[in-house]
Amino acid sequence: MENCKRPDFRLTAACLLSVCMICSAAGAESNDTVRINLYTNTGLRISSAGMHNMYAVRSIGVPAEAGIKISEKSAKISGFCNLPVTSLCTTAWPDLPLAADDQKISPRVGAGVNLSGISGIPISLYGGMLSFSADISLLRHPGLSDSTSSFSAPVHTAGLGITLPTESSSEQPYAAAMVFSPAQIRVECACSDGNAFLVSAGTDIRMRTSTEITIRLTAGRFYLEPPHDIKWFRSIRNFSPGWYAAAVGEASLSVPRFGIQLFSGIHETPFGTARIWIRAENRITAGAFRLNTAYFATDSFLIHRKTDPVICAGSTMLHTAAQLKVSPEYTWLLSERPDRIFRTGLCFLTESLQETSYTAENCSKNGIGVNVESVYGSTTIRFTAAAKNIPFVLPGQNLPESGTEHDFTAGIAHSFRDCRISETFSLTVSQQNKKRYAESLHIYFRQIKPFRTAVTFSTSLSEHRCRLQTGTTAASVMCSYACRQMRYTGKITLTASF
Repeated sequence: MENCKRPDFRLTAACLLSVCMICSAAGAESNDTVRINLYTNTGLRISSAGMHNMYAVRSIGVPAEAGIKISEKSAKISGFCNLPVTSLCTTAWPDLPLAADDQKISPRVGAGVNLSGISGIPISLYGGMLSFSADISLLRHPGLSDSTSSFSAPVHTAGLGITLPTESSSEQPYAAAMVFSPAQIRVECACSDGNAFLVSAGTDIRMRTSTEITIRLTAGRFYLEPPHDIKWFRSIRNFSPGWYAAAVGEASLSVPRFGIQLFSGIHETPFGTARIWIRAENRITAGAFRLNTAYFATDSFLIHRKTDPVICAGSTMLHTAAQLKVSPEYTWLLSERPDRIFRTGLCFLTESLQETSYTAENCSKNGIGVNVESVYGSTTIRFTAAAKNIPFVLPGQNLPESGTEHDFTAGIAHSFRDCRISETFSLTVSQQNKKRYAESLHIYFRQIKPFRTAVTFSTSLSEHRCRLQTGTTAASVMCSYACRQMRYTGKITLTASF
């Protein structure tokens, strides 16, 4: 296909953002239910590094973030900004500057307006630094998750998944979007400075018998370019940047005891070919028994031939050829009360890596997980043990490059009258004598009105051959105060990395 220069959508997004803000202000003047949320986040960040078997402080900085959300019945405005990090000292390397991301102001702003609440037209407009998920996530990463938890049932939302900036979101390219939703039909379209034209159309049919049917098609043109990574070119030949199309179709059926979601995607490759993949997720419930299954496969796996690799949206190469996940689960009732249960589950995962015309990654990765959860009143206890990358070699296959990993996770949560406390600990051990520890403690106070307070402590460590490699420790206090139609949330964080 003929490549063209990537256009700039920042002006379009800025114009639509201005229209959304004007409509939001007009709607706010005629509505008393305007809510304002203010948000600030600051703290102390300490970075250190090892030198001659000793750890020295590398830098001490003060990050800061501020934001505001204004919402009413038919309009929303969201704006956040990361301020430059204030450097207090750099004792170990005084001439080492801060990272480039720490020296700049990073604003994130977006607005949305629902015209049906103002003029009765079923159209919603969005502008600013928008985020896209749902079906767009499938075009970026169509494979199944490598999680071996049987309690995390597959949940997928259709459409473009348009989201305004939040306090936890990252900086996104400028984008403009429109949603047209008459009756049960929903049509979405968007253009983004992040190299994409997007469109989605579908319908949700809901019946009185708790039956729901969804049919949707999402497509787009993405600007693909090879990354500047030498390892990337070892498994694929170089190509010229340009616009390439991709699409995914969905058909799903959900009834009280059964559910199925079918996906099929097609990607135009920079090598003049097209690649296809299919994905299916099923749910079956029979009394206390529940079974979740999921399957993913590319056309090269189904027809057993080597071909050009799948270049997903975002210029990432798909390394997976096929996956199968089976997760049975059973729940015991400890009493007649529904808050006293005991659940057990297993998860089996097998994955075949992609074999292209330029590589021979003909090997399989397998995993198994055991999950236990007990809920007794206000106390919840969880335990998970999993093994990943278990070698299972068929004739003509190779062993995976990475060794087997063993994961252990334990957690407990208890609700008191005035607060809720949760504690989680995890350990990962690999065959290369590498270990990773992670621990988190969360305390939420809910009876100190009109305040809401949460205290969080977390730490993670990694070691190799009984020697500490890296680690991070963080502690934060978040307090929220509500007064009529305004809420203020402040957060203070102390982070130390080494």
